[in-house]
Amino acid sequence: MTYGTGSRILVILSVLCSLVLVSARSHASPCPTACVALGTNGPTECGSATTADSLVWTLPELYRAAYTIASGWMVLYTKANGDPHQDASSSLELSDEFSISGSPPGAPVTFTARLSVSGVGLNAQLGPKQYAVGSTEIGIRDGSSGEVRHTFDTASETVVLDLPVTVLPGEPFTLTMFARGAVSSQYFEGATWAEGVLSFQGLPPDVMVQSCGGYVGNGFAVPVRHSSWGNLKLRYR
Repeated sequence: MTYGTGSRILVILSVLCSLVLVSARSHASPCPTACVALGTNGPTECGSATTADSLVWTLPELYRAAYTIASGWMVLYTKANGDPHQDASSSLELSDEFSISGSPPGAPVTFTARLSVSGVGLNAQLGPKQYAVGSTEIGIRDGSSGEVRHTFDTASETVVLDLPVTVLPGEPFTLTMFARGAVSSQYFEGATWAEGVLSFQGLPPDVMVQSCGGYVGNGFAVPVRHSSWGNLKLRYR
């Protein structure tokens, strides 16, 4: 869904209203949650995430933030047109609460949360007054201090990020996928993006991972689905 240029103030008010409605409907903490920030000076807004959302925001810059919870998929795209100079930045975070089932109670289980990522950065220097430089960082972290990340700042590549997890059966654990992109351009067009898909490796036989948001799998992603931006949709005219 593409939106035209509009007032940033109306954007902020609309998002805040949607977040208030989410809070009014539920006294418990929302699960899963998504946080998005589009624009160099744009605010970061967080709220309850729907199962599959996609937002394209067209200003002088161009942004896309999207995710599908059931498959653990997310993508962030940032573009600046640089005429004469333009800076663009964006971020997306998706947090969900997971647990395992199928293992005997009482014994901790160790496995790997794997984020398979691909992306593109750029460093185009055509002269002192014509350039486009940009990068996107993407990664995954747990609810304590564990975190792995990668920054795409050159040509396209694919990377595997592995985060070890040790939990008891039925014990909830939080995983957050995140991405941050930035482009600076002058008299030149430039874009950067990163995409990640979550899976779980090294699980014992018959052990499944499931989440509050609807992820269910034993290391294999399910097909990607797309819909509107849901509770974090930025509406403006």
